[in-house]
Amino acid sequence: MLRKVFYKRSQEFPKKGGTASVSYQVSTSTPNVSTKPCGTCPEHRSTEVTVIERSTSAPILVSDASIADLESHLKKCPPSKPCLRPVDSSSCSLMGSPKCRRGCPSRCVPMQVPLLANKINYVEELYVNKKVKHGSIVPLGRCIRQPECPGRREPPKPTCSSAIMTKIEKEVMNRACGGIVKDSTATCSLVDSASPTCDAADRAEYYYNKLLSAQQILENREETIRVQAGSLAVAEARIATFSERAADLRRELDRKAKECQNLRKSLEACKVEKCDACIITDKQMGHQYDIVSTLQDNLSVIEELYRECFYETAKQEDLIEMLRKSYLDVRLMDKQKADQIGRLQTVINTQKWSLDRCQDIALEVDNLKMEISNFLHSSTSTNNDSGMWERSEDSFVSAPGVQDDLQDIVDQLLRLQDILNTDCTCGLEEENKKLKREIESQKSKIEELNAMICGLECTLAAKDEADQKYKKDIEVKEEECTCLKQQLEALEERCKEKKNKCEALTAQLQCMEEKLQDNMTEMLQLQKQNECQANSIKELSEELEKANQLIKENCKVRSEVSFLTAQVALWRAQLTDSEQRVQQLEADLACARGHCEHIEACYRCTGLPC
Repeated sequence: MLRKVFYKRSQEFPKKGGTASVSYQVSTSTPNVSTKPCGTCPEHRSTEVTVIERSTSAPILVSDASIADLESHLKKCPPSKPCLRPVDSSSCSLMGSPKCRRGCPSRCVPMQVPLLANKINYVEELYVNKKVKHGSIVPLGRCIRQPECPGRREPPKPTCSSAIMTKIEKEVMNRACGGIVKDSTATCSLVDSASPTCDAADRAEYYYNKLLSAQQILENREETIRVQAGSLAVAEARIATFSERAADLRRELDRKAKECQNLRKSLEACKVEKCDACIITDKQMGHQYDIVSTLQDNLSVIEELYRECFYETAKQEDLIEMLRKSYLDVRLMDKQKADQIGRLQTVINTQKWSLDRCQDIALEVDNLKMEISNFLHSSTSTNNDSGMWERSEDSFVSAPGVQDDLQDIVDQLLRLQDILNTDCTCGLEEENKKLKREIESQKSKIEELNAMICGLECTLAAKDEADQKYKKDIEVKEEECTCLKQQLEALEERCKEKKNKCEALTAQLQCMEEKLQDNMTEMLQLQKQNECQANSIKELSEELEKANQLIKENCKVRSEVSFLTAQVALWRAQLTDSEQRVQQLEADLACARGHCEHIEACYRCTGLPC
């Protein structure tokens, strides 16, 4: 018995923090079939077998055994993990860190972006910075950190969650339903998407769920291919039975032709029995017409089966193309992640360069301080030396040349001392004031730079931690990607093997079609032969009419024939009675033999007659 089975799969996307439910409905086209559950998974799978008369999708012909196998397979479906997990927004990398010298008050406002599709309702929370709306440079999804006074420090507040999972979920929803309504302010940058607050566990769980869904799709494909193989085997068995039936019909036709020839010969010998022969041949021809009609119906059923198998192969090719597209999307996501990591590396390099520049500026300021202090010390030392030379002036009076030189040096030193002690009138005072102002500004800048260096040290420490996390995540993702590549290669090999199997099955179907065409041609030839036989039967009926006329003329021959037939009937009755007597005698003989054997056995066992 063949049944048409239809597969229906409905998937409901969960709300935030919920679970995904996948339900399969397997229905047959055979009426009066009781509905029973084919195995349930309590978390998010439910499979039902319902009875329907016809579906819009192409049916698959399977046997009762294949339906039982499908039910057992669906009962063994394993429970899977929930598709998504609620994203925790309190994942701040600097929270509780001793290197974080400043608090990070959150300036983020939660906004809800509804994603509406045909039958999918999903609400996603995005954190939008207030200053982004007012034209600030800070990217969306970040928290603005402001320095505080060292005496008043608050515990760090949680920062915004990463937007990687939101982007991936949006892409999945876009592929699932095609149209998504987004908020105009929800535009996250790539640097923000790779922020250190991203939750790697959610992404890993997402990829795991994606892998599970791909495996489930492939299992469904394997199940459909197995069911198709079973249906093809059933169709081949039916074709074999039809071919055997056609061969039997040919034999019957040959036998009937021989019987017709024998009847013709007998009619020539005795024209009285032609009426009975005509009735028998009419019944045989009607039976043959019924057989031909059943064969035509079976041929139409086989053509419908072949058409459905062709549609199923087209659907399988579409499914393979969709899997290839999903694999390309995964590779594109990997490339985007690599680009994001490169951008983060460039940002880290620029920040390191800015830190080096700040250190160079601090060294230059220290050198300037040293030069100024050296200059001041040198000026005081020259003043002290001039006083010493004034005191020791009388000791050099004896030397005539040295006295003049010392006098000149003393005059110059006194002049310099007067210039230093008195107010400057040559414009150097303004330059000194400018230098003092510049020194004060440099001191303030140095303080600011020290504060910036402290902040940059904190950010560098946080970024080092984030880099380590990213490296770990990258290693994990690379391992996952290698596993996914291996699985995809295995799936491609399976798809190729199944494609080859489908091609072989199509070739077999073509051969079967050719055989059916040959059988149809033979059936047409047999129909022509039957028409010829019908014409011959008409001729025989005409001859029978002539024979009836001859019978009316020859009543004496009929009476003799009736007498002979009565004698034949008596002889037949006597023959049947004799056969019955022979059977009774054989039965009595068998009983006697059994009794004798029993007596012999008793005699052998006891040595005495019973």
